[in-house]
Amino acid sequence: MAETGKLELSVYYEDTDSGDIVYYANYLKFMERSRAELLKEIGYSQATLKMGYRVGLVVFDVNIKYHKPARFEDNLTVFSSVDDITNTSIVWNQKIFRFDECMPITEAVCKTACVSKGFKPTRLPSDLSEKLSLYQTNK
Repeated sequence: MAETGKLELSVYYEDTDSGDIVYYANYLKFMERSRAELLKEIGYSQATLKMGYRVGLVVFDVNIKYHKPARFEDNLTVFSSVDDITNTSIVWNQKIFRFDECMPITEAVCKTACVSKGFKPTRLPSDLSEKLSLYQTNK
């Protein structure tokens, strides 16, 4: 069974709009943090990729669905798994849950490309692909 990266966070006032609900773009920030934390957990922080491998992961496509709003002071959990890994990209499946609910309030498929310093597509480091395959949902 595939593993899932998990990030728990609280909604701060700064995350909300005038209606005290999370501003739509901030869900993307929460998901970015979750992907970054999962990469750090397996030894591939953004700094490691940049300095050690001379590559970066950049988002090139997102399909997001908002089911329910998160509100000020809600406790959220972001789950991240990998749908697919190619030579140059990762397709992430991400879901955000309110701590006391079993259905996601927001979910997204996010595609990231591995790029070189000049933002040209390049191969993912093979050891990264190998470790990420543990988080792959549809092997």
